[in-house]
Amino acid sequence: MKKKLSLYAICHSIWMKLKRKKFMLPIVILWDYRNYVRARSALKKLIADKNDDEIYLVLSNGFGDPLYGLSLLDALIDKYPDKKFIIICNSAKEKIFRTFCRDNKVILRLTSPNDETRKRLIHQTKYWNAAKEALSHGIFIMHLNLAWLSIINSNTSLMSKFREVLDIPEEAPIKYHDLKKVVITSIPDFEKNKQKIVILNPYSSTMYTRMPLYEALCDELLRRGYLVYTNVIEDQEVIRGSQPLKCDFCEFYSIVSEISLVVSIRSGILDLAVPSGVNMFVVYEYLSGFHNLYELGAWKCTGKIKSVVVREDNDIQGILDKFSRFLDELKAEGRIS
Repeated sequence: MKKKLSLYAICHSIWMKLKRKKFMLPIVILWDYRNYVRARSALKKLIADKNDDEIYLVLSNGFGDPLYGLSLLDALIDKYPDKKFIIICNSAKEKIFRTFCRDNKVILRLTSPNDETRKRLIHQTKYWNAAKEALSHGIFIMHLNLAWLSIINSNTSLMSKFREVLDIPEEAPIKYHDLKKVVITSIPDFEKNKQKIVILNPYSSTMYTRMPLYEALCDELLRRGYLVYTNVIEDQEVIRGSQPLKCDFCEFYSIVSEISLVVSIRSGILDLAVPSGVNMFVVYEYLSGFHNLYELGAWKCTGKIKSVVVREDNDIQGILDKFSRFLDELKAEGRIS
């Protein structure tokens, strides 16, 4: 069956296969050592730039890990009342991360291209956890690397791991982003049809898209009379029977704040959508510990969440049955029309 892969996933797969070849071992060792040296240098530069009264919150370029980290911002401010917090991110997600800022207390600093290279190296380097060394200098790297410092079991969410490493109590409240809604222009007659609109989000930068699964889910929605839109960028394929949705993340958040259901592969854009209260049917590709690590329930969502794990293409009928029951439950509870 046909699967859609991102360019990143294809390149990563090829590299991982090559790395297993014995003749590649010297190249792999040299490459890893090069990255290690560059990452150490990058972290030293970050430490040198930082003032003693500051705490750096270094964000990766996605949505998920940074939002998990920033969810603890209020608790961190309570813990370090005399510190100034500097959120370090790139301009692509500036609008969302700027909503966490406070005058003279939490400040956003955009990275230059050189800074981006340093940050990426710090995140990706193997055999040396930059997050551990950075912590002692008041630099919190909001990335999966930080969770590796946790000693709690693998069945725990990323948010709980962040809390443990940063010594934040489990009962501390979660802080959500406060992204402002914008005018919706990407969907014609949106106000008229929003009660019947469902968004499909089948693509992720790091996981397979099983087209037959999303086609089956789309068919079920169409059979029930819903208007289905596929969230796409660039030349991504629109799911058969649906219409394309091309918009920035601000408009995406505004759309899901007004509709009742999103059907999606597990990706960081769902962490963005959480405060909207939209109901979600979430598909996880089978990866050891991944489902528990990124379980959306950690957000204490107000929308109803149903998560399923797909291992093989022959899981489709079972997942479709769960989806159908989930739609029935939402309708019985008055969450969808």
